[in-house]
Amino acid sequence: MKNLFIRRKYSMKHIISIVLSLLLIFSNIPLVFKVNEKNVTATQLGHVKFFEEDISKHHTRIASFNALHLGWDNDKDYKKMASIINNFDLVGIEEVMSPKGLEEVVNILNEVSTSKWSYHISNKKVGRSTYKEYYGYIYNDSVDFICSNGFYPDKNDLFERDPYGATFKIGKVDFTYVLLHSIFGDSKEVRMKENSNLDKVYNYYQNNNKIEDDIIIGGDFNLSADYPAFDLTKIDKINYALNPVLKTSIGNKGLVSAYDNIFYSKHTKEIISAGAYDFTNSNFPSIRKTVSDHIPVFIVLDTSEDDDGIGAKIVISVPKEQENIEEPSDIDAIIEKNTNITEDPVHVIKLSNDGLEK
Repeated sequence: MKNLFIRRKYSMKHIISIVLSLLLIFSNIPLVFKVNEKNVTATQLGHVKFFEEDISKHHTRIASFNALHLGWDNDKDYKKMASIINNFDLVGIEEVMSPKGLEEVVNILNEVSTSKWSYHISNKKVGRSTYKEYYGYIYNDSVDFICSNGFYPDKNDLFERDPYGATFKIGKVDFTYVLLHSIFGDSKEVRMKENSNLDKVYNYYQNNNKIEDDIIIGGDFNLSADYPAFDLTKIDKINYALNPVLKTSIGNKGLVSAYDNIFYSKHTKEIISAGAYDFTNSNFPSIRKTVSDHIPVFIVLDTSEDDDGIGAKIVISVPKEQENIEEPSDIDAIIEKNTNITEDPVHVIKLSNDGLEK
């Protein structure tokens, strides 16, 4: 009778669940699993707590990270921030408040990393109120910055902060990486309304270059990606990279909401896996104060072959209203015009190992 009770109470399903829970709690080994959902096709790496150094030379990690007021005088731990970003090759940054924040992170990376790091920042801050943010990208020397695609021309004021895009090339793969920090607002309905316009953003950047099929949209959407508001998953067979049950924002007692994700089209066949980098070590209140209230989400890209075809020509245009670039007033950098890719002016900020090129 006792053995029968044990068999009923602890089925094989229960035992497997307990074992998996113990692995997640006590092991630093990331749990790898496959999700059989219509909109999740990448192998899910779950919450990754460390990265192996022996990643294939053809595998590139691309992340999106809400850096929580990066550049404000807010006791930010820039060394910790740099150590987080050093695990990736290209990181899209939301909540950039000043170019000095990106500059500080990159300067530290160039001191401690064997790679050379650079950054690109949007030409202006965006936001409906006096509170405004830049978008930024930090990348190492395995990544080629091609050009800025500018902001989404939000003529109908659909977004609190207009999405911003830039084109990169890594190995044989080129793609446009669009960033968005969605509105939080005073209700979930407000967030759903704004995110329902992401299909327009995808189509805009896709039409910028009809040859280039790889459009990636990353950011903090303040909504989990399985909400029906994300209509873009109905066009072009767009997928979200991370299972929406994966928590990515940091509360005082643990990870809470699944607000961060990365969307990509069916054309981007180079994406092989996705996850979220949990660097907190369970020090949640301290991390929220000194680093961020989010963890980075990322995809792993196979850059050994471009599915757009060999020799595809990149032709990208910047909207006419963005031709007069508003340069950040608080950064001492040389801005270079890149006229090799497009007739419209494009701006690049380059860094040397000693800091900014003078």
